[in-house]
Amino acid sequence: MLFVRWVGTLKRNDQIGAISNLNDLVKRESGDKFVLPGGTLVCGPARPAARDSSVEKVLALDPEFTPVLNRLGYAYAMGDMARAEALMQGTLRRCS
Repeated sequence: MLFVRWVGTLKRNDQIGAISNLNDLVKRESGDKFVLPGGTLVCGPARPAARDSSVEKVLALDPEFTPVLNRLGYAYAMGDMARAEALMQGTLRRCS
């Protein structure tokens, strides 16, 4: 139900409600790798994903969770291309 509320507040452009519902959802489902990156993983100069604790939590649950690795690679690419390439090469080695 929290997920439905979160989506509803996003559709109504109710940012405060969306943040509140998402925080509640993440708190309740803190062990779900599909929930953690949902809204707390923000890529951008203000809050790079590489520094986000949700990245660490998700990768602790599943070190090869591709959506998080992908967003983390983009975050690194914004300021540290060598690190982004190293991450992606490590990911490709794990998958092959």
